[in-house]
Amino acid sequence: MNSDKSRESREAILREVFRLNDAGREQADAGDWDAALAFYQQAIDLFPVYSPVLYNMGLIYKWRRQWADCLDANERAARRLPEDHGDPALWNLGIAATALHRWDVAREAWRRYGVSIPDGEGELELDFGPTPIRLNPDGNAEVVWGTRIDPARVVIRNVPTPESGHHWGDIVLHDGEPKGERTIAGRVCSVFDEIELWKPSGIPTLSVEVTAADAEDSRALEDAFAEAGLAAEDWTKELRFLCKACSEGTAPEGHEHPPAPHTAERHFGLAAPLDVATRLLTAWAAERPGTRAHSEPVIAEALSPRAAISPRAGTLVRASGRPVDGAGATGRHRPVPVAVRPVPPLSRVVDEPGRAECLRQDGAVAPGFSDNRRVIGVARSSRLLRRRVDDGAEVELFPVVAT
Repeated sequence: MNSDKSRESREAILREVFRLNDAGREQADAGDWDAALAFYQQAIDLFPVYSPVLYNMGLIYKWRRQWADCLDANERAARRLPEDHGDPALWNLGIAATALHRWDVAREAWRRYGVSIPDGEGELELDFGPTPIRLNPDGNAEVVWGTRIDPARVVIRNVPTPESGHHWGDIVLHDGEPKGERTIAGRVCSVFDEIELWKPSGIPTLSVEVTAADAEDSRALEDAFAEAGLAAEDWTKELRFLCKACSEGTAPEGHEHPPAPHTAERHFGLAAPLDVATRLLTAWAAERPGTRAHSEPVIAEALSPRAAISPRAGTLVRASGRPVDGAGATGRHRPVPVAVRPVPPLSRVVDEPGRAECLRQDGAVAPGFSDNRRVIGVARSSRLLRRRVDDGAEVELFPVVAT
């Protein structure tokens, strides 16, 4: 009899824990994290080792960047898991440990999740290949390419626009949930959202106007900076639009928009100290004085916050493939207001496979297109770049290699 009552009591406690967990999830989905945590805490008071609740608490702490609390919640959740178990609590434990520089905990979490981590101690500095990262996912979002040095960190290898607040060489902490895909050199890569800036590079972003007679001149400038361990990227100001059929990939056979030819006047973004950039530019121009020239490089400043230009104006993305669902990385369709203030366009062309390419003209709406249609622009260069404003969800770039 006593055993039956004890079993009924345990079942009643579990039902209440399940109810509190569900109530917490509803509050979290509604954005009330304090209320969600209150429900979760009540559940933990009843059942201190219930892993799903601990994991859900850890999620909120991750969203809030409360890393000590996030580590504690996920560490407690992970104690109840099998030794080798790819549970998301282990992944979030690894993220929290990385944020806190707890490398012993991070290494163990990744291994338990199933990631191959070499033996050793201290900070991880691996190479998981090129990875696209969405900077500022909740604000003026911009997708850049970088080198993934462990499961939760990427070194930025583009020169981000000044609006992003980031710089070439920054190390960013990123989430583990894929938010879209990009294809580069035939390889499909998941896009991950930035969580926070983990370590700034300290390398300033400069802007310069150059004259490059042909694409070879542009490539030579990029190579000169790369050889110095820095970066130069072509932020070209020329832009033209393609039709809706091309933007949606439904154009009939024979319907083409050939890329415009290379233009000599280019706008470059540089990642370098001002004195070093000036020296490299001078040397580059001196190699072909009749065809190469440059203005004085200056610190790049944000033209205007994208959010102020157009609500939900989209995401600046460096990518080389379409989103899986064909409707932007989010799959959502949201109208973009027509009343926008034009911003000077920027673009980039990088010729080597595996490197990022960029094109931008914030808030621009092509003549004849309604505000909720997709719009594409291409840089006037030797390679085709496409820009898509996908119903306010995201801007995509698709390089097409010239033959």
